[in-house]
Amino acid sequence: MSRAMYDQAEVYAANPHSLDMILRLRTPVPDLKEYLAEKKEGVQKVQMFFRDMEARAVAMQELKKAFPDLEVTTSIVNNIEINSKEATKSVGLKKLADYLQIDMAETMAFGDDLNDVTILAAAGIGVAMGNSCPEAKEAADHVTSDCDHSGVAEAIRKLVLNEKKGPKMNDIYRIAENETGLTQEEIREALLQSLEGRELKKVLILPPDFTRFHSNAGFITNVYYHTLKERGVQVDVLPALGTHVQVSEEQWKAMFGDIPYEEMLVHNWRTDVVKLGEVPGAYLSDITEGLWTDSVSVEVNRRVMDESYDLIISPGQVVPHEVIGMSNHAKNLFVGVGGSEMINRSHMVGAVYGMERMMGRDYTPVRKMFDYGVEHFLKDRPLLFVLTVTTAPGGNIRTHGLFIGEGRECLTEAVKLAQEKNIDFVEHGLKKCVVYLDPSEFKSTWLGNKAVYRTRMAMADGGELIILAPGVERFGEDDQVDALIRKYGYRGRLHTLEEFRKPENTDLQDNMGAAAHLIHGSSDGRFSITYAVKDITKEEIESVGFCAADYDEMAAKYDPKKLRYGYNEVDGEEIYFIPNPALGLWINREKFAEEA
Repeated sequence: MSRAMYDQAEVYAANPHSLDMILRLRTPVPDLKEYLAEKKEGVQKVQMFFRDMEARAVAMQELKKAFPDLEVTTSIVNNIEINSKEATKSVGLKKLADYLQIDMAETMAFGDDLNDVTILAAAGIGVAMGNSCPEAKEAADHVTSDCDHSGVAEAIRKLVLNEKKGPKMNDIYRIAENETGLTQEEIREALLQSLEGRELKKVLILPPDFTRFHSNAGFITNVYYHTLKERGVQVDVLPALGTHVQVSEEQWKAMFGDIPYEEMLVHNWRTDVVKLGEVPGAYLSDITEGLWTDSVSVEVNRRVMDESYDLIISPGQVVPHEVIGMSNHAKNLFVGVGGSEMINRSHMVGAVYGMERMMGRDYTPVRKMFDYGVEHFLKDRPLLFVLTVTTAPGGNIRTHGLFIGEGRECLTEAVKLAQEKNIDFVEHGLKKCVVYLDPSEFKSTWLGNKAVYRTRMAMADGGELIILAPGVERFGEDDQVDALIRKYGYRGRLHTLEEFRKPENTDLQDNMGAAAHLIHGSSDGRFSITYAVKDITKEEIESVGFCAADYDEMAAKYDPKKLRYGYNEVDGEEIYFIPNPALGLWINREKFAEEA
């Protein structure tokens, strides 16, 4: 430290403790620049102190502009410090976690100032002190009491030791003891238990739509609906459509039974939403390793924020998913009944980060984005998550687990079971895989491409994926997306990103969800994809980048009624048959072991 600054330390020190630290730990030299030039050891850190806070604010902005490759931040009330971009607390925590072989999701960090923002965002649980700067509070998952009121201890008791849980109900978990799954009576009993002690007048239920028929959410919704109606409660049912088409009356009856069709509310993802806030770009940059830096608006259907609802029930299935890693929980809110920006950008974040880095995993960047949205914008809403883990051999739903809770813990537990029940390892890369799409469930490639998403980690290079799709009659779920798929096609990640970046392609830039879908639906040239359909011409199928085949011819050779799930032999050739791609994830064990 220069002698001139050392002699004025009491003028700049924020408090007596800081002054004592400066005088004990700093070595004064006559001229700091000359000292550095003579020693030639480089600079590890630059620190400045201010008496004028307006001057400090101006200096902060100017320094950030002038030195974008450096980390310009603050650590106390009147300083600025300049470090290497690699000398942040989040980098330190990541290196420590790697050394100790601990997942970042299992870490916890506390902070109060700007130099803590990165670690609060990166840690599995980030806790800002009550006396923190606004930026630290925004980056954190929780805000605790201040330094003078044992804030750290309070957070550890609450978040680690699970003390002081407050008025929330205890989670209800039911796991089947055998492969046939839970009985309807066992499920009903747990649902009724989740309503005990509640005085309700008006309830909103957000079940998935028919594309998640095998979630068993239809039965769950029916039980809640009739139980609540019998108690004189007003019940509204709003299917979580996302960008899908409205549930038809036939689909409604098949899934939800005798709930009157006319009582269904229809979600419009473009117009029927309210903006709650934003997930900051700095946070997204940190969790995506710098691959995404823009903020994302958090939007939900306006009814979710309607304070006349005493309870909002969100049923749905936890299963491997190409965008988020494992589906449901907050995804049901921010995508199922979310708005266009969150839907589009979350899908693009997942595509940019890489689906094969996320599928089947819990704490992915997109999941963290949704967790952030719940914690910061929906923590005061009366949400009840009712999560299932199911399989459907022969089309018969088996509910292996039911996880009911008001927080995130129910998702964490459901993921563990879904990873066990819904991820299948094949012993080697599949040279030929045949996937059947139930015509009642899959009517577009937008949905049917689950056959691509869920098998791509199992397919061998140069292999062939044959998709038997008798019900697929279009590409997109709506006309706008259908037109985009026809225009740009499924031509690989690099091609799609190249088209996305062209200034003239505003139609694709305005529909990031569609751009992400085009990336997800391609094999990137690793294996061929053949769609066997009835109601789209061969020329149309080939125009979007797929191979085309006649459905009747392919179904005669690979009869879905005769093939058994897994390995089969057809005309002396080994094929792997999957009767429903929506219920699982398939991974090549050999490749998985190499990457591990």
